[in-house]
Amino acid sequence: MVLIPNSALGVLVGDESSELISLIPGQLAGFPQGILVLGGNDTVQGSVDGEVINGNQGFDQIFGGGGNDNLFGGQDGDVIDGGVGDDILFGNLGADIITGGDGNDNLFGGKDNDNLSGDLGNDILSGDFGIDTLTGGGGSDIFVLGIGGGGADIITDFQDGADLMQLPAGLTFSNILVQASGNQTAIVLATTGEELVRLNGIQPSVITSADFVGGSSPSTPSPTSLLVTASGQLSRVNVLTGELAVLANLNTILTDIAISPDGRIFGISFSSLYNIDSVTGDLSKIGDFVTDNGMNSLEFSSNGELYGSSNSSNSDLYKINLETGRASSISSGTNTNFISSGDLAFIPSRNHFFASSRSTDNSGDILYYLGLDGTSKEIGNIGFSNVWGLNFENGNLFGYTDKKQIIINMDTGAATFDKDIQVTGTIMGAS
Repeated sequence: MVLIPNSALGVLVGDESSELISLIPGQLAGFPQGILVLGGNDTVQGSVDGEVINGNQGFDQIFGGGGNDNLFGGQDGDVIDGGVGDDILFGNLGADIITGGDGNDNLFGGKDNDNLSGDLGNDILSGDFGIDTLTGGGGSDIFVLGIGGGGADIITDFQDGADLMQLPAGLTFSNILVQASGNQTAIVLATTGEELVRLNGIQPSVITSADFVGGSSPSTPSPTSLLVTASGQLSRVNVLTGELAVLANLNTILTDIAISPDGRIFGISFSSLYNIDSVTGDLSKIGDFVTDNGMNSLEFSSNGELYGSSNSSNSDLYKINLETGRASSISSGTNTNFISSGDLAFIPSRNHFFASSRSTDNSGDILYYLGLDGTSKEIGNIGFSNVWGLNFENGNLFGYTDKKQIIINMDTGAATFDKDIQVTGTIMGAS
């Protein structure tokens, strides 16, 4: 390839051929804009100097070599490797493969689905548009998150305590949700439900404000309840302010939902157990309960075991197999007065459930104690009917009936109205 000097632009311009260019030290002296190769599939090998190399059109392979380089892929899918030094690397258009190499590098994917790897050093990785795969490698890296990029990027190796994420301008930790999404952890914009990024190999409980640029030591997130309604709306409500964030619209009507200790969301119909993707609203059926009773409540104990109860007379407490959905009775018909109204709430400090039960005289639902062994005890009248959602949060037992949030006294069962919740449809369950 012939390199033509252009002193006016301060650049060496290559021709349209596809060739290997190996730069020598000092070759770009006097050309601050470096090399601009035109068409063709070019391979450019930098020297030990810090250089500026522009790939422009074609499938280009650009290697920085030594020094602090500025490398640009240009159009089409390119391979860019910074080599040694503190480099700035831009993929621009096309699906690019960008590697920082040794040093503290800045990597920008640009448009399309790129693969960025920081390698050694403390690097900054920004996928920009497209669904990008980001790997920090060694060192303490920063992953830049964006809004409206066309899909959630994937961070393959986030190191808690070493790496950080940078939120879009104007957002703080209070504006996001951290939740399970399949076998990954998703960072989700609370107001819209948009996934900003997914993390491989990290549990949601690990991520705190300290994992974000400008964050502090782990702070207590706002207390929330996850709600599902008769219209299929899945939403999260701040129990203190009533602020509501709609997460998804489900295509199946559920009678209750529950969040596992590792952040996964499960739901039930009267006969089946489902896994829920809170971003897409997709439900994956796990299996049927294989019981004649209509299951309408679901809750995890603190050790990760799943329980449910039904709306039949002499309602049993069931343990539910997470792999098959099969329900096995624990109480075997001994709860002669308890008839599940719609939910269970586990109280870790007391190591038992509270449950809402239908009353026989329609005077309001009854709060029940349910032990892990299936034993039950009536606490008192709640004073509200159709309490189909319960959640223990921020030291309080919250109940949900129609579109109302109530606070239930755990010693007497009596409830007081707290606030209206602006959901679409009657609240069917909470967690």
